[in-house]
Amino acid sequence: MGTWGYVQKFGRLPDMDAADTNEDIWDGEGAYAFPAAATAMKISSSSTNDDGAPVGTGALTVRVYGLNAAWKEVIQDVTLNGQTGVTIPTSLIRVYRAYVLTAGTGGVNAGDIWIGTGDITTGVPAVKYAGIKTGMGQTLMAIYTVPAGPVTSAKLTRWYATVGAGQAAYATVALQTREYGASWRSRRVCGIGEGGWMSDTLLYGITVQPKCDIRVRVIVNGVNNSAIDAGFDVELND
Repeated sequence: MGTWGYVQKFGRLPDMDAADTNEDIWDGEGAYAFPAAATAMKISSSSTNDDGAPVGTGALTVRVYGLNAAWKEVIQDVTLNGQTGVTIPTSLIRVYRAYVLTAGTGGVNAGDIWIGTGDITTGVPAVKYAGIKTGMGQTLMAIYTVPAGPVTSAKLTRWYATVGAGQAAYATVALQTREYGASWRSRRVCGIGEGGWMSDTLLYGITVQPKCDIRVRVIVNGVNNSAIDAGFDVELND
């Protein structure tokens, strides 16, 4: 067995309130809903300037990373059509990263880009699975699923979290995994005060199997208008 690759996942919740509990770190905010089966997803934007044909001033094309029905990694490039949904060619059971591949004169996405399913209203789908917030150019989601083949196992090697300064916030943050067919399990938990940060190198690592879901979740948040950043590193083995 050898190392097949490495994945760094990082995300941000820019505005959590005291009433917000059990939120996952991703662009859509709230609890993240993993697809139950591979489904045809569409990509759209809240801005008509994110359009590859005709060429707009915002994002033109987006590269999407996900897992197909066989839980194998697929990478797909999609040309945007403003607020109109464009179907991603391969149905996905997971989508865990996307970024703006090419852009017009604005250099980055002009609106919020969403990947999801259901009815699309002014570029926003009814169900969201990934998003690129205006001007960010990439998804910010501390969420990942280990692919099946050639990966035989994976190891979590580090995780981190920060709470914004000047907000008198206190947050309880958890690194959680869910093996295929099992329930969620907290593997590390940390309380972080206002302006604080935590970086935990996992000396022996946490080994998980293919199809395992991984997330960073804010269990409790202590004050309104707090920003929380978090992420983790994964070593993939074949």
